[in-house]
Amino acid sequence: PFDEPTLKSMCFKRYRPEFPASVQAGVIVVAGKNFAHQNHVEVSAAIRLSGVSAVVAESCESALVRRALSQGLAVLVAPGITGAVQDGDTLRVDPSRGLVTTSSGKTFTTKPFSPGMVDILRAGSLIASLEGAAAARLDQA
Repeated sequence: PFDEPTLKSMCFKRYRPEFPASVQAGVIVVAGKNFAHQNHVEVSAAIRLSGVSAVVAESCESALVRRALSQGLAVLVAPGITGAVQDGDTLRVDPSRGLVTTSSGKTFTTKPFSPGMVDILRAGSLIASLEGAAAARLDQA
């Protein structure tokens, strides 16, 4: 378990002091190169607990994608994304197809999430996905 209020209050505060108080559920964060390099799972938890639904980054470690997914947060890598959007633009993200579309209509192709990864996102976290799968197996027994 995490100290949720503390994590939420610190999320992106160094870069955007107003972010913790102003972030709205469902927002998609666009990030630069080496996003969250060598971070811990608490970083992904803070982002997800703040209401962010996805992060689209220029680049990041594959370990971040896995850590974020375990918290129910989609992280997609789309080189060139920061040059294609401005603050306040709307993005559509489809992890299952590996697509990110900007409000201007530009589409970026990313590595698609596997069906198992999509199941984790839909469940809200790895733990919730595993609990659901276990419950389904018990129901079938």
